Amino acid sequence: LSRDQYFLKVETQPTEDVGMQFEDGDVVNFQLWFAAQERKTGSKKRVDIDDSSALEKIKAVLKKVGLDVDVIEIVDRQPIQAPARGIGYQNVQVTGVGQVLSAEKLRRAVIRGVGAGRLWGSGVLLIG
Repeated sequence: LSRDQYFLKVETQPTEDVGMQFEDGDVVNFQLWFAAQERKTGSKKRVDIDDSSALEKIKAVLKKVGLDVDVIEIVDRQPIQAPARGIGYQNVQVTGVGQVLSAEKLRRAVIRGVGAGRLWGSGVLLIG
């Protein structure tokens, strides 16, 4: 249960039951919810970024966690606001296709999440 009760119930399953059946070289479909922001130069403040910049950032982040993206598109963009905590950013949902470069890294990313905003629901990566 998170501090703000975003999750009312969490069920865990063995990793083999939640879309983790992929190996190096496999081509997979994916969905990702990602905080479309970057750190402002010379500041700790993060600022929202446009769709083109978000897609480039997502491709780079996914490559670091073992997925080389071939096809990607933004299917939704939503503002996330948590005024009590001073948080506000744009969350983008993307879908795409990519080749698995490192199954081990990609499995960790599915379990841990990807990028900023994981505490507020961003960074969820699903592989199909």
